[in-house]
Amino acid sequence: MRPVRVTRDPADVRSLKEAPLEHRRTRVESCEIALGASDLVDAEARTADLLLSYPSLRHALYRALECCQSFRTTAEVEEAVTPLVPGASVYSVVTLLDWLHRAGALERPVLGDAADQYSPVEATASAPAVGALSTSDAVPQVARLWQTTPAGIAVLERFAPSRLLRELQETEDVRYLHIYPIVLAFCDEEPRSTKEIDTLLVDHPDLQNPRRYASYFINKLGEVGAIEWNGKWSTTEIGRSAIQA
Repeated sequence: MRPVRVTRDPADVRSLKEAPLEHRRTRVESCEIALGASDLVDAEARTADLLLSYPSLRHALYRALECCQSFRTTAEVEEAVTPLVPGASVYSVVTLLDWLHRAGALERPVLGDAADQYSPVEATASAPAVGALSTSDAVPQVARLWQTTPAGIAVLERFAPSRLLRELQETEDVRYLHIYPIVLAFCDEEPRSTKEIDTLLVDHPDLQNPRRYASYFINKLGEVGAIEWNGKWSTTEIGRSAIQA
């Protein structure tokens, strides 16, 4: 299948990377993943299933899709996503990109018209590491980029932290709704350990019968991206907006 072809002028490439997605798409002549209506639904379902199947990598996968709404090199995506990959994970960012690509959430635009338009020096100096991805493509890796597909964008909307947090607030037992802002505010003051949050909540009268432990609220807030783990728990921008609402 033909890869995406876009202009090869460096200045134009920069403008493409900065342009809104709907504007950039008009510059594309063909797609590496040609999705029909039913294929789009399938790709969205595969991608959503991927995020749900790997909860510890969900934020990293989401960030990759978010990052690639503009054309990105592998190195750029690695820089943005690596901090969100758990230290104990055996999966690299390149592997996550490959999963998203196979699911139909990412496509691989190519710059230029032919491989011989790029010199070996140019390729050696600029090519990002591609790890487990194929290096046998006719077009040099220096020309390969990542871009989120319509299916990937649909998944971004479905798993948007603000939406997930709103759904959590709408479905949670009313007895516990006021606990979430307490945890968010506590972790917003400074990063907190799980033990510190547990100490904060252990004697709270509303959590005694039935018993609710700190891990319940930590897991819920972590799943929706309201807090994040960087050695300790800290409140994200999404979580901060919930406190201020």
